[in-house]
Amino acid sequence: MQRGAAITRLMQRWPATAAVAAAAVYAATMATALPYRRVFEFDTDEGINAGKARLLDHGYALYGQLWNDQPPLFTHLLRRWFDVFGWEVASGRLLVLLFAAGLVFAVYDLTRLESSHRAALLATAALAASAYLPRLSLSLMIGLPAVALATLAVWALFRWRHDARDAWLVASGVLFGASLATKLFTAFLLPVLALWLIALAHGSARWRPAALWVAVALLAAAGLLLALGGLDALPQLLSPHAAGRVAPMLQRFDAEGLLVTARAEWPLTLLAGPAFAWLIWQRRSALLLFPAWALTAFVALLGHAPVWYHHQLLLTVPYCPAIGVCLAELMWRPAPRAMRRAATALAGAVVALAALRLALIPERPADDARDAIVAALRAQLGARRVALGADPIYAFRAGAVAPPQLAVLSTKRAATDPDLPATIAAVFAADAPVAVALGPAPGGIDAALRRAMADRYTAVFTSAEGNGVTVFARRDRAAASAPTPAAP
Repeated sequence: MQRGAAITRLMQRWPATAAVAAAAVYAATMATALPYRRVFEFDTDEGINAGKARLLDHGYALYGQLWNDQPPLFTHLLRRWFDVFGWEVASGRLLVLLFAAGLVFAVYDLTRLESSHRAALLATAALAASAYLPRLSLSLMIGLPAVALATLAVWALFRWRHDARDAWLVASGVLFGASLATKLFTAFLLPVLALWLIALAHGSARWRPAALWVAVALLAAAGLLLALGGLDALPQLLSPHAAGRVAPMLQRFDAEGLLVTARAEWPLTLLAGPAFAWLIWQRRSALLLFPAWALTAFVALLGHAPVWYHHQLLLTVPYCPAIGVCLAELMWRPAPRAMRRAATALAGAVVALAALRLALIPERPADDARDAIVAALRAQLGARRVALGADPIYAFRAGAVAPPQLAVLSTKRAATDPDLPATIAAVFAADAPVAVALGPAPGGIDAALRRAMADRYTAVFTSAEGNGVTVFARRDRAAASAPTPAAP
Protein backbone atom coordinates (compact mmCIF):
# COMPACT_ATOMS: atom_id res chain seq x y z
CA MET A 1 0.00 0.00 0.00
CA GLN A 2 2.75 2.43 0.96
CA ARG A 3 4.67 1.67 -2.24
CA GLY A 4 1.54 2.24 -4.31
CA ALA A 5 0.85 5.53 -2.54
CA ALA A 6 4.43 6.66 -3.12
CA ILE A 7 4.15 5.89 -6.84
CA THR A 8 0.86 7.80 -6.99
CA ARG A 9 2.41 10.84 -5.30
CA LEU A 10 5.41 10.69 -7.65
CA MET A 11 3.18 10.62 -10.72
CA GLN A 12 1.09 13.47 -9.39
CA ARG A 13 4.16 15.60 -8.76
CA TRP A 14 5.94 14.65 -12.00
CA PRO A 15 3.25 13.39 -14.42
CA ALA A 16 5.80 12.65 -17.12
CA THR A 17 7.44 9.99 -14.95
CA ALA A 18 5.29 7.28 -16.50
CA ALA A 19 6.28 8.38 -20.00
CA VAL A 20 9.96 8.19 -19.03
CA ALA A 21 9.36 4.73 -17.58
CA ALA A 22 7.59 3.57 -20.77
CA ALA A 23 10.49 4.82 -22.89
CA ALA A 24 13.04 3.12 -20.62
CA VAL A 25 11.15 -0.18 -20.65
CA TYR A 26 10.91 -0.13 -24.43
CA ALA A 27 14.61 0.67 -24.87
CA ALA A 28 15.67 -1.99 -22.36
CA THR A 29 13.42 -4.58 -23.97
CA MET A 30 14.74 -3.87 -27.44
CA ALA A 31 18.37 -3.82 -26.34
CA THR A 32 18.05 -7.20 -24.62
CA ALA A 33 15.47 -9.00 -26.77
CA LEU A 34 16.77 -8.20 -30.25
CA PRO A 35 20.05 -9.94 -31.15
CA TYR A 36 21.17 -6.77 -32.87
CA ARG A 37 24.87 -7.31 -32.22
CA ARG A 38 24.78 -10.50 -34.31
CA VAL A 39 22.94 -8.90 -37.22
CA PHE A 40 25.47 -8.14 -39.94
CA GLU A 41 23.19 -5.67 -41.71
CA PHE A 42 19.55 -4.66 -41.43
CA ASP A 43 19.65 -2.42 -44.50
CA THR A 44 22.26 -1.09 -46.91
CA ASP A 45 21.59 2.40 -45.53
CA GLU A 46 23.44 1.32 -42.38
CA GLY A 47 26.73 1.10 -44.24
CA ILE A 48 26.09 4.39 -46.04
CA ASN A 49 25.39 6.25 -42.79
CA ALA A 50 28.33 4.71 -40.93
CA GLY A 51 30.66 5.34 -43.86
CA LYS A 52 29.68 9.01 -44.11
CA ALA A 53 30.38 9.45 -40.39
CA ARG A 54 33.84 7.95 -40.83
CA LEU A 55 34.62 10.21 -43.81
CA LEU A 56 33.47 13.21 -41.76
CA ASP A 57 35.82 12.08 -39.00
CA HIS A 58 38.64 11.99 -41.55
CA GLY A 59 38.03 15.63 -42.45
CA TYR A 60 35.94 15.34 -45.60
CA ALA A 61 33.07 17.74 -46.25
CA LEU A 62 29.63 16.12 -46.36
CA TYR A 63 28.67 18.17 -49.42
CA GLY A 64 30.84 18.97 -52.38
CA GLN A 65 33.38 16.24 -51.68
CA LEU A 66 30.63 13.65 -51.07
CA TRP A 67 27.50 12.93 -53.05
CA ASN A 68 25.05 13.19 -50.17
CA ASP A 69 21.27 13.48 -50.55
CA GLN A 70 20.49 13.61 -46.82
CA PRO A 71 20.75 16.46 -44.26
CA PRO A 72 23.83 16.53 -42.02
CA LEU A 73 22.62 16.46 -38.41
CA PHE A 74 22.48 12.71 -37.84
CA THR A 75 25.87 12.17 -39.48
CA HIS A 76 27.47 14.68 -37.10
CA LEU A 77 25.72 13.13 -34.08
CA LEU A 78 26.78 9.66 -35.20
CA ARG A 79 30.39 10.72 -35.62
CA ARG A 80 30.50 12.09 -32.05
CA TRP A 81 28.72 8.99 -30.75
CA PHE A 82 31.24 6.70 -32.46
CA ASP A 83 34.11 8.71 -30.99
CA VAL A 84 32.79 8.02 -27.49
CA PHE A 85 31.36 4.49 -27.77
CA GLY A 86 33.52 2.96 -30.50
CA TRP A 87 33.37 2.71 -34.26
CA GLU A 88 31.14 -0.34 -34.39
CA VAL A 89 27.82 -0.76 -36.16
CA ALA A 90 26.24 -2.08 -32.95
CA SER A 91 27.11 1.07 -31.00
CA GLY A 92 25.59 3.25 -33.72
CA ARG A 93 22.39 1.21 -33.51
CA LEU A 94 22.12 2.10 -29.83
CA LEU A 95 22.05 5.79 -30.78
CA VAL A 96 19.00 5.10 -32.95
CA LEU A 97 17.43 3.20 -30.04
CA LEU A 98 17.68 6.38 -27.93
CA PHE A 99 15.66 8.19 -30.59
CA ALA A 100 13.12 5.34 -30.54
CA ALA A 101 12.83 5.77 -26.77
CA GLY A 102 12.21 9.48 -27.33
CA LEU A 103 9.44 8.59 -29.77
CA VAL A 104 7.80 6.30 -27.19
CA PHE A 105 8.07 9.04 -24.56
CA ALA A 106 6.44 11.62 -26.83
CA VAL A 107 3.53 9.37 -27.87
CA TYR A 108 2.86 8.36 -24.27
CA ASP A 109 3.00 11.82 -22.74
CA LEU A 110 1.03 13.72 -25.36
CA THR A 111 -1.68 11.05 -25.16
CA ARG A 112 -1.71 11.34 -21.37
CA LEU A 113 -2.04 15.10 -21.60
CA GLU A 114 -5.17 14.82 -23.75
CA SER A 115 -6.76 11.79 -22.11
CA SER A 116 -5.33 9.50 -19.42
CA HIS A 117 -2.51 7.14 -18.49
CA ARG A 118 -4.69 4.25 -19.69
CA ALA A 119 -5.00 5.82 -23.10
CA ALA A 120 -1.26 6.52 -23.12
CA LEU A 121 -0.45 2.90 -22.31
CA LEU A 122 -2.66 1.70 -25.15
CA ALA A 123 -1.12 4.24 -27.54
CA THR A 124 2.34 3.01 -26.60
CA ALA A 125 1.26 -0.61 -27.03
CA ALA A 126 -0.07 0.26 -30.50
CA LEU A 127 3.30 1.82 -31.35
CA ALA A 128 5.14 -1.31 -30.18
CA ALA A 129 2.71 -3.40 -32.27
CA SER A 130 3.96 -1.75 -35.47
CA ALA A 131 5.27 -4.08 -38.13
CA TYR A 132 8.30 -1.85 -38.67
CA LEU A 133 9.13 -0.01 -35.44
CA PRO A 134 11.06 -2.82 -33.67
CA ARG A 135 13.39 -3.30 -36.63
CA LEU A 136 13.83 0.42 -37.25
CA SER A 137 14.51 1.03 -33.55
CA LEU A 138 17.86 -0.69 -33.94
CA SER A 139 18.69 -0.04 -37.60
CA LEU A 140 21.41 2.52 -38.24
CA MET A 141 19.12 4.63 -40.43
CA ILE A 142 17.92 8.22 -40.25
CA GLY A 143 14.16 7.84 -40.83
CA LEU A 144 13.24 6.96 -37.25
CA PRO A 145 15.40 9.71 -35.68
CA ALA A 146 13.71 12.30 -37.93
CA VAL A 147 10.21 11.04 -37.04
CA ALA A 148 11.14 10.90 -33.34
CA LEU A 149 12.30 14.54 -33.37
CA ALA A 150 9.13 15.62 -35.20
CA THR A 151 6.96 13.75 -32.69
CA LEU A 152 8.84 15.33 -29.79
CA ALA A 153 8.10 18.68 -31.44
CA VAL A 154 4.40 17.77 -31.47
CA TRP A 155 4.64 16.72 -27.81
CA ALA A 156 6.12 20.13 -26.94
CA LEU A 157 3.16 21.79 -28.72
CA PHE A 158 0.76 19.81 -26.54
CA ARG A 159 2.72 20.97 -23.50
CA TRP A 160 2.30 24.54 -24.77
CA ARG A 161 -1.44 23.91 -25.17
CA HIS A 162 -1.65 22.94 -21.50
CA ASP A 163 0.93 25.34 -20.01
CA ALA A 164 0.51 28.34 -22.38
CA ARG A 165 4.21 29.21 -22.15
CA ASP A 166 6.07 30.43 -25.22
CA ALA A 167 9.11 28.41 -24.14
CA TRP A 168 7.30 25.28 -25.30
CA LEU A 169 6.65 26.84 -28.71
CA VAL A 170 10.33 27.68 -29.04
CA ALA A 171 11.38 24.20 -27.89
CA SER A 172 8.99 22.63 -30.38
CA GLY A 173 10.31 24.77 -33.21
CA VAL A 174 13.91 23.82 -32.41
CA LEU A 175 12.99 20.12 -32.30
CA PHE A 176 11.15 20.34 -35.61
CA GLY A 177 14.06 22.18 -37.18
CA ALA A 178 16.33 19.37 -35.96
CA SER A 179 13.96 16.87 -37.58
CA LEU A 180 14.28 18.67 -40.93
CA ALA A 181 18.06 18.76 -40.48
CA THR A 182 17.97 14.97 -40.05
CA LYS A 183 15.69 14.02 -42.95
CA LEU A 184 13.49 16.28 -45.03
CA PHE A 185 10.56 13.88 -45.28
CA THR A 186 8.87 15.41 -42.23
CA ALA A 187 8.53 18.79 -44.03
CA PHE A 188 4.87 18.09 -44.89
CA LEU A 189 4.06 18.53 -41.18
CA LEU A 190 5.11 22.20 -41.17
CA PRO A 191 1.85 23.57 -42.68
CA VAL A 192 -0.24 20.98 -40.81
CA LEU A 193 1.10 22.05 -37.43
CA ALA A 194 0.92 25.75 -38.29
CA LEU A 195 -2.75 25.47 -39.27
CA TRP A 196 -3.46 23.41 -36.16
CA LEU A 197 -1.95 26.14 -33.98
CA ILE A 198 -4.07 28.78 -35.69
CA ALA A 199 -7.20 26.66 -35.24
CA LEU A 200 -6.54 26.21 -31.50
CA ALA A 201 -5.69 29.85 -30.80
CA HIS A 202 -8.25 32.48 -29.82
CA GLY A 203 -8.52 36.23 -30.01
CA SER A 204 -7.17 38.79 -32.38
CA ALA A 205 -3.60 37.45 -32.16
CA ARG A 206 -4.48 33.86 -33.00
CA TRP A 207 -1.81 33.86 -35.72
CA ARG A 208 0.97 34.70 -33.23
CA PRO A 209 1.71 31.15 -31.88
CA ALA A 210 1.85 29.72 -35.39
CA ALA A 211 4.07 32.55 -36.65
CA LEU A 212 6.47 32.17 -33.74
CA TRP A 213 6.63 28.40 -34.12
CA VAL A 214 7.17 28.47 -37.89
CA ALA A 215 9.86 31.15 -37.57
CA VAL A 216 11.77 29.18 -34.94
CA ALA A 217 11.45 25.91 -36.87
CA LEU A 218 12.71 27.41 -40.13
CA LEU A 219 15.52 29.32 -38.43
CA ALA A 220 16.61 26.20 -36.54
CA ALA A 221 16.56 24.08 -39.70
CA ALA A 222 18.41 26.71 -41.75
CA GLY A 223 20.95 27.29 -38.99
CA LEU A 224 21.73 23.60 -38.62
CA LEU A 225 21.95 23.05 -42.37
CA LEU A 226 24.29 25.99 -42.85
CA ALA A 227 26.41 25.30 -39.78
CA LEU A 228 26.82 21.59 -40.45
CA GLY A 229 26.53 21.40 -44.23
CA GLY A 230 27.48 24.79 -45.63
CA LEU A 231 26.10 26.52 -48.71
CA ASP A 232 26.65 23.42 -50.87
CA ALA A 233 24.04 21.45 -48.90
CA LEU A 234 20.73 22.79 -50.22
CA PRO A 235 21.06 22.07 -53.98
CA GLN A 236 22.53 18.66 -53.26
CA LEU A 237 19.65 17.86 -50.89
CA LEU A 238 16.86 18.95 -53.23
CA SER A 239 17.90 17.85 -56.72
CA PRO A 240 18.05 14.04 -56.11
CA HIS A 241 14.61 14.05 -54.47
CA ALA A 242 13.09 16.07 -57.30
CA ALA A 243 14.70 13.78 -59.88
CA GLY A 244 13.55 10.70 -57.96
CA ARG A 245 9.89 11.55 -58.51
CA VAL A 246 10.25 11.01 -62.26
CA ALA A 247 13.16 8.55 -62.46
CA PRO A 248 11.94 5.44 -64.34
CA MET A 249 13.99 3.12 -62.12
CA LEU A 250 12.14 4.33 -59.00
CA GLN A 251 8.57 4.29 -60.30
CA ARG A 252 7.96 0.76 -59.06
CA PHE A 253 8.63 2.08 -55.55
CA ASP A 254 6.00 4.85 -55.61
CA ALA A 255 2.35 4.19 -54.71
CA GLU A 256 2.95 0.45 -55.02
CA GLY A 257 5.60 0.72 -52.32
CA LEU A 258 3.09 2.50 -50.08
CA LEU A 259 0.61 -0.33 -50.66
CA VAL A 260 3.21 -2.89 -49.58
CA THR A 261 4.02 -1.11 -46.32
CA ALA A 262 0.37 -0.38 -45.50
CA ARG A 263 -0.47 -4.03 -46.04
CA ALA A 264 2.18 -5.07 -43.51
CA GLU A 265 0.76 -2.52 -41.04
CA TRP A 266 -2.88 -3.60 -41.62
CA PRO A 267 -3.91 -4.12 -37.94
CA LEU A 268 -3.10 -0.53 -36.99
CA THR A 269 -4.45 0.80 -40.28
CA LEU A 270 -7.80 -0.90 -39.67
CA LEU A 271 -8.00 0.43 -36.11
CA ALA A 272 -6.91 3.96 -37.02
CA GLY A 273 -9.80 4.65 -39.43
CA PRO A 274 -12.60 4.17 -36.85
CA ALA A 275 -10.47 5.90 -34.19
CA PHE A 276 -10.06 8.98 -36.39
CA ALA A 277 -13.81 8.96 -37.13
CA TRP A 278 -14.56 8.76 -33.41
CA LEU A 279 -12.30 11.74 -32.64
CA ILE A 280 -14.06 13.75 -35.33
CA TRP A 281 -17.50 12.74 -34.04
CA GLN A 282 -16.45 13.66 -30.48
CA ARG A 283 -15.08 17.00 -31.73
CA ARG A 284 -11.77 16.49 -29.96
CA SER A 285 -10.23 19.56 -31.55
CA ALA A 286 -6.67 19.08 -30.31
CA LEU A 287 -6.58 15.40 -31.26
CA LEU A 288 -7.82 16.14 -34.78
CA LEU A 289 -4.17 16.87 -35.48
CA PHE A 290 -3.58 13.14 -35.89
CA PRO A 291 -6.08 12.38 -38.68
CA ALA A 292 -4.85 15.56 -40.40
CA TRP A 293 -1.26 14.36 -40.01
CA ALA A 294 -2.04 10.89 -41.38
CA LEU A 295 -4.10 12.18 -44.30
CA THR A 296 -1.45 14.71 -45.33
CA ALA A 297 1.29 12.10 -45.07
CA PHE A 298 -0.74 9.70 -47.21
CA VAL A 299 -1.32 12.32 -49.92
CA ALA A 300 2.34 13.36 -49.85
CA LEU A 301 3.55 9.78 -50.18
CA LEU A 302 1.16 9.05 -53.05
CA GLY A 303 3.05 11.60 -55.13
CA HIS A 304 6.49 10.59 -53.92
CA ALA A 305 9.04 8.16 -55.30
CA PRO A 306 10.62 6.12 -53.95
CA VAL A 307 8.52 5.00 -50.97
CA TRP A 308 10.50 2.73 -48.65
CA TYR A 309 9.33 0.85 -45.59
CA HIS A 310 10.62 3.49 -43.17
CA HIS A 311 8.18 5.97 -44.72
CA GLN A 312 5.37 3.97 -43.08
CA LEU A 313 6.33 5.54 -39.73
CA LEU A 314 4.87 8.81 -41.01
CA LEU A 315 1.48 7.06 -40.96
CA THR A 316 1.93 4.69 -38.03
CA VAL A 317 2.87 7.34 -35.46
CA PRO A 318 -0.35 9.43 -35.76
CA TYR A 319 -2.41 6.24 -35.68
CA CYS A 320 -1.30 5.39 -32.16
CA PRO A 321 -2.57 8.32 -30.01
CA ALA A 322 -5.94 8.13 -31.79
CA ILE A 323 -6.19 4.38 -31.17
CA GLY A 324 -5.17 4.75 -27.53
CA VAL A 325 -7.64 7.54 -26.73
CA CYS A 326 -10.53 5.91 -28.59
CA LEU A 327 -10.16 2.48 -26.99
CA ALA A 328 -9.47 3.76 -23.47
CA GLU A 329 -12.38 6.16 -23.40
CA LEU A 330 -14.82 3.64 -24.83
CA MET A 331 -13.69 1.11 -22.21
CA TRP A 332 -13.84 3.35 -19.15
CA ARG A 333 -16.43 6.00 -19.97
CA PRO A 334 -20.21 5.54 -20.17
CA ALA A 335 -20.94 3.72 -23.42
CA PRO A 336 -23.20 0.90 -24.61
CA ARG A 337 -22.12 -2.44 -23.15
CA ALA A 338 -21.49 -3.98 -26.56
CA MET A 339 -19.23 -1.06 -27.47
CA ARG A 340 -17.29 -1.38 -24.21
CA ARG A 341 -16.80 -5.09 -24.79
CA ALA A 342 -15.62 -4.53 -28.35
CA ALA A 343 -13.19 -1.83 -27.20
CA THR A 344 -11.87 -4.12 -24.46
CA ALA A 345 -11.34 -6.95 -26.95
CA LEU A 346 -9.55 -4.66 -29.38
CA ALA A 347 -7.37 -3.23 -26.62
CA GLY A 348 -6.41 -6.75 -25.61
CA ALA A 349 -5.59 -7.56 -29.23
CA VAL A 350 -3.31 -4.50 -29.48
CA VAL A 351 -1.44 -5.45 -26.31
CA ALA A 352 -1.13 -9.06 -27.47
CA LEU A 353 0.16 -7.98 -30.88
CA ALA A 354 2.75 -5.72 -29.24
CA ALA A 355 3.91 -8.62 -27.06
CA LEU A 356 4.13 -10.90 -30.10
CA ARG A 357 6.11 -8.35 -32.10
CA LEU A 358 8.74 -8.27 -29.36
CA ALA A 359 8.60 -11.94 -28.36
CA LEU A 360 8.80 -13.31 -31.89
CA ILE A 361 11.79 -11.28 -33.05
CA PRO A 362 13.67 -13.91 -35.07
CA GLU A 363 17.03 -15.06 -33.85
CA ARG A 364 19.69 -14.14 -36.38
CA PRO A 365 22.85 -16.23 -36.22
CA ALA A 366 26.23 -14.72 -36.91
CA ASP A 367 26.77 -14.27 -40.65
CA ASP A 368 30.08 -16.11 -41.01
CA ALA A 369 30.07 -15.82 -44.81
CA ARG A 370 29.87 -12.04 -44.76
CA ASP A 371 32.35 -11.80 -41.89
CA ALA A 372 34.79 -13.72 -44.10
CA ILE A 373 34.35 -11.10 -46.81
CA VAL A 374 35.22 -8.37 -44.31
CA ALA A 375 38.30 -10.32 -43.20
CA ALA A 376 39.46 -10.72 -46.81
CA LEU A 377 38.97 -7.02 -47.44
CA ARG A 378 40.82 -6.05 -44.25
CA ALA A 379 43.77 -8.29 -45.17
CA GLN A 380 44.42 -6.21 -48.29
CA LEU A 381 44.29 -2.72 -46.81
CA GLY A 382 47.81 -2.27 -45.52
CA ALA A 383 48.69 1.24 -44.39
CA ARG A 384 46.37 2.91 -46.88
CA ARG A 385 42.97 2.00 -45.52
CA VAL A 386 40.81 2.97 -48.51
CA ALA A 387 38.40 0.39 -49.81
CA LEU A 388 35.12 0.26 -51.67
CA GLY A 389 32.18 -2.05 -51.40
CA ALA A 390 29.16 -2.19 -53.66
CA ASP A 391 27.53 -2.69 -50.26
CA PRO A 392 29.28 -0.03 -48.11
CA ILE A 393 28.96 -1.99 -44.87
CA TYR A 394 31.95 -4.14 -45.92
CA ALA A 395 34.39 -1.22 -46.07
CA PHE A 396 33.16 0.20 -42.76
CA ARG A 397 33.41 -3.11 -40.92
CA ALA A 398 36.89 -3.61 -42.36
CA GLY A 399 37.96 -0.31 -40.78
CA ALA A 400 38.39 1.45 -44.11
CA VAL A 401 37.03 4.62 -45.66
CA ALA A 402 35.48 4.69 -49.11
CA PRO A 403 36.54 7.22 -51.76
CA PRO A 404 34.35 10.21 -50.78
CA GLN A 405 32.82 10.59 -54.24
CA LEU A 406 31.61 6.97 -54.01
CA ALA A 407 30.57 6.84 -50.36
CA VAL A 408 26.92 6.65 -51.42
CA LEU A 409 26.21 3.93 -53.97
CA SER A 410 22.46 3.58 -53.60
CA THR A 411 19.44 2.83 -55.74
CA LYS A 412 18.44 6.50 -55.62
CA ARG A 413 21.86 7.67 -56.76
CA ALA A 414 21.93 5.14 -59.58
CA ALA A 415 18.51 6.40 -60.69
CA THR A 416 19.09 10.15 -60.34
CA ASP A 417 22.80 10.80 -60.91
CA PRO A 418 23.57 10.56 -64.66
CA ASP A 419 27.23 11.36 -63.94
CA LEU A 420 27.75 8.33 -61.68
CA PRO A 421 29.49 6.09 -64.29
CA ALA A 422 31.86 8.95 -65.16
CA THR A 423 32.50 9.61 -61.47
CA ILE A 424 33.37 5.95 -60.90
CA ALA A 425 35.74 5.97 -63.88
CA ALA A 426 37.42 9.19 -62.70
CA VAL A 427 37.96 7.89 -59.15
CA PHE A 428 39.57 4.67 -60.39
CA ALA A 429 41.70 6.54 -62.92
CA ALA A 430 43.01 9.06 -60.39
CA ASP A 431 43.52 7.16 -57.15
CA ALA A 432 41.84 3.78 -57.15
CA PRO A 433 40.95 2.15 -53.83
CA VAL A 434 43.28 -0.55 -52.53
CA ALA A 435 40.54 -3.19 -52.44
CA VAL A 436 37.00 -3.61 -53.68
CA ALA A 437 34.26 -5.94 -52.42
CA LEU A 438 32.14 -6.38 -55.53
CA GLY A 439 28.74 -8.01 -55.63
CA PRO A 440 25.24 -7.34 -56.94
CA ALA A 441 24.52 -3.61 -56.90
CA PRO A 442 21.54 -1.55 -58.06
CA GLY A 443 21.14 0.27 -61.32
CA GLY A 444 24.20 -1.04 -63.14
CA ILE A 445 26.65 0.16 -60.47
CA ASP A 446 28.41 -3.21 -60.46
CA ALA A 447 28.87 -3.05 -64.24
CA ALA A 448 30.35 0.47 -64.01
CA LEU A 449 32.72 -0.70 -61.28
CA ARG A 450 33.87 -3.69 -63.32
CA ARG A 451 34.60 -1.45 -66.32
CA ALA A 452 36.59 0.94 -64.15
CA MET A 453 38.56 -1.88 -62.54
CA ALA A 454 39.38 -3.45 -65.94
CA ASP A 455 42.61 -5.47 -65.64
CA ARG A 456 44.09 -3.55 -62.72
CA TYR A 457 42.65 -5.79 -60.00
CA THR A 458 42.95 -9.42 -59.11
CA ALA A 459 40.39 -11.52 -57.24
CA VAL A 460 41.71 -12.64 -53.86
CA PHE A 461 38.58 -14.11 -52.31
CA THR A 462 35.18 -15.23 -53.51
CA SER A 463 32.35 -16.14 -51.19
CA ALA A 464 30.00 -18.86 -52.34
CA GLU A 465 27.56 -17.40 -49.84
CA GLY A 466 27.14 -13.76 -48.84
CA ASN A 467 25.42 -12.89 -52.14
CA GLY A 468 28.40 -14.10 -54.15
CA VAL A 469 30.65 -11.17 -53.27
CA THR A 470 34.21 -11.18 -54.60
CA VAL A 471 37.06 -9.24 -53.01
CA PHE A 472 39.51 -7.69 -55.47
CA ALA A 473 42.90 -6.14 -54.70
CA ARG A 474 44.88 -3.73 -56.82
CA ARG A 475 47.65 -5.62 -58.59
CA ASP A 476 50.24 -2.96 -57.81
CA ARG A 477 49.39 -2.84 -54.09
CA ALA A 478 48.05 -6.31 -53.33
CA ALA A 479 49.36 -7.70 -50.09
CA ALA A 480 50.77 -10.85 -51.62
CA SER A 481 52.03 -12.13 -48.30
CA ALA A 482 48.93 -11.23 -46.31
CA PRO A 483 46.82 -14.22 -45.37
CA THR A 484 43.37 -14.30 -46.92
CA PRO A 485 40.53 -16.63 -45.98
CA ALA A 486 40.24 -19.72 -48.07
CA ALA A 487 37.29 -19.72 -50.42
CA PRO A 488 34.58 -22.14 -49.27
